[in-house]
Amino acid sequence: MRRTTPTSSLEIDDELLGGSLLTVASGMARHRDAAAIRIHNRHAALYAARLRPGRQVTLPEAPFLRVFVARGSVDLEVASSSRATRPVSPQPVDRGVAAVEPAEILIWEMRATVTVR
Repeated sequence: MRRTTPTSSLEIDDELLGGSLLTVASGMARHRDAAAIRIHNRHAALYAARLRPGRQVTLPEAPFLRVFVARGSVDLEVASSSRATRPVSPQPVDRGVAAVEPAEILIWEMRATVTVR
């Protein structure tokens, strides 16, 4: 059985990818009018950015992130702590990606785990 669903999309051009994170695809309510593509997962969002050398973007504050460097080279700045030293109510931590050379990055933000039964 083939399932088709209506999709909505917004145009993504070079101006929008000019050095800041752009929400490409999302099912999260907060991206309802900002994502280029709506997906049917309310716990996930995909971002993209084109960075010039020295430019930095702050990573989303999320329990799970996957950073993919599609082109170029970046420095990843992530503050980490072991489970034993992590506070019960963690404060937001500035985490970022800085371009060493012209770079294109994709970032998946995930707010739920996959449960295998």
